[in-house]
Amino acid sequence: MTEKTVSVTCPDCGEQGDFTIWTSIDLAENPPVEEKIRSGSLFRYACPRCGIITKIAYPTLIHDAEKKQMIYLTSNEETYRNTLKMYSPGGSSAAEGLLDGEHTVRLFRTVPDLMEYFRICKEGLDDRVVELMRLFVYHEIMENNPNLDFDQLYFEPFEDGEEPYCFELIKNEEVLGRIGFRKEACDNMERMFRDTMDRLSEGRIVFDASWASQVFDAQGAKG
Repeated sequence: MTEKTVSVTCPDCGEQGDFTIWTSIDLAENPPVEEKIRSGSLFRYACPRCGIITKIAYPTLIHDAEKKQMIYLTSNEETYRNTLKMYSPGGSSAAEGLLDGEHTVRLFRTVPDLMEYFRICKEGLDDRVVELMRLFVYHEIMENNPNLDFDQLYFEPFEDGEEPYCFELIKNEEVLGRIGFRKEACDNMERMFRDTMDRLSEGRIVFDASWASQVFDAQGAKG
């Protein structure tokens, strides 16, 4: 675990306080930190004077030796591209070695994306399958509600209905609605796309809508 303390000025009352930034995290050494990542509290500063919460995004490397995970959160586009390059063919033998082995390596641009990944992992789901589900649900929404305006679909456990999972429709950080689904939907998606999904996952550390579209297109061509 590597950390440093920075001074933060509250945007509401102007009070200054200390905030801990974790530049690297070993979850095998400190498992409770995982819940702080999942909830986002690791990236939130509470003013000691007025209690106002300030979101603070910063780059960090999260490693779990027991689960063999290496997860990067970047803070700017340059770092993002450099990390991608490091894992590309010829970029770094050590980095490529992780992809060739049993490690799970992921790269994220934003804190919400990182939080979602840890929520998915907690449920024991494959984040690649969830990405395929997200694109499928997105197209279903657009087909039925083409004028619906939202920014993102984020995976969440959903305990209030018959479906255990859902995608929340987010607009300006507010939840507009929820689309529930069952684990069986993920299982069916995985069975249908397993071979194509695995083939198009080789050498990748980012699994987004662009990747999911490639999987659907390749499967269609195959079929």
